[in-house]
Amino acid sequence: MKRIITGLVLLLVGSFLVIKGDMLLYFWLVLVGGLSFYEVSLMTNLKSKVLIVINTIVYSILLYMVAFLGVFKWALFYAIILFYTIAFIEFKTRNMLFFKFLFLKNVRFFLYIFCGFAPVLLIRMEPKGLQYVGMLFLAIWACDIFALYGGRMIGRHQLSVISPKKTIEGTLVGMTFSMMIIAYVCYAYNLSYMFVIVAGFVALWGQLGDLYESLIKRSYNVKDSSNLLPGHGGVLDRADSTLFVFPLAYLVAMIFG
Repeated sequence: MKRIITGLVLLLVGSFLVIKGDMLLYFWLVLVGGLSFYEVSLMTNLKSKVLIVINTIVYSILLYMVAFLGVFKWALFYAIILFYTIAFIEFKTRNMLFFKFLFLKNVRFFLYIFCGFAPVLLIRMEPKGLQYVGMLFLAIWACDIFALYGGRMIGRHQLSVISPKKTIEGTLVGMTFSMMIIAYVCYAYNLSYMFVIVAGFVALWGQLGDLYESLIKRSYNVKDSSNLLPGHGGVLDRADSTLFVFPLAYLVAMIFG
């Protein structure tokens, strides 16, 4: 029951803020960013209240400058490429880089959080931003929900050793329902069916985000990023797919317009 209630609250609050956009969404992303830095301090040995405050301040200033002043947009583009490069090296080696180098470790986690949340606001501010952000979140949420229950019902084959409970069958169920739901939305609102193909890719990429956060927790021997969200763990536990999908959407937007 806790999980359902928390999920509904997050859905309603998140939907309202995404619809409103602008400064309301900005302050929400500053809040979740600050909480994410707090969770990083809990999971790792970056245990410093001063560091949490500094990271949050730098994050909020950069987010404002990129979103509302229009500066550093290409710097964010290359920062995202750097983040993905680090992430896929870590996937390949099954180990977190910079484990013993505190400064570089902090930079890596800063990239993870900033490059993940900043594109949400930037894409939302585009002329059709609400449509794009709405579709991305709907595809992510649909896959997360149906992959979870699909895996419990028919999951037999492990997707990755990083997350033993995640199954290939569950992922396929999540992708299928994600595409079906987006297809219905496209039919109901007369939107391009290209969104259906995008939904399938988003669902798969979101699962990589889930695995990446599992790799972080496994590396630091923790079960959840925190207990801030009853029944769900922490902010990073809920935003793991978002933190992996939206940076890619931003890259595509910058390349193709």
